[in-house]
Amino acid sequence: VIFPGYISGMRKAVLLQATWIFAMPSIKETFSIACLEANAYGVPCVAYRISGLETLIDGVNAVLVQPGDIEGLGKAIISLIGDEKKRENLAAKAKQLASRFDWGVTAQRILEVLRCKSGKWD
Repeated sequence: VIFPGYISGMRKAVLLQATWIFAMPSIKETFSIACLEANAYGVPCVAYRISGLETLIDGVNAVLVQPGDIEGLGKAIISLIGDEKKRENLAAKAKQLASRFDWGVTAQRILEVLRCKSGKWD
């Protein structure tokens, strides 16, 4: 278990590449960039089932527990540590989810909306 505090750049990339599970024990989120960054590296999140994390689907691309259930959060992490196959399945779906938010994909969608609204499709 590592509690690195604030990290960025290459150090963040190196740590995420070596990470099996990303725990997100927030009880309030608007949209978790941190989980999405972990997902981009194929790291599944264990988090509370709260608004703001609607892209995370329990048992598909994440493991979600009831808000404030610290014991449940710990059990979910321990369970994933011991279940490589489940971890790999969640990781693959998590990476797939993150690809939907890639800057290139997002920019293309914004351009499509702008072209549609302007009436120019060239």
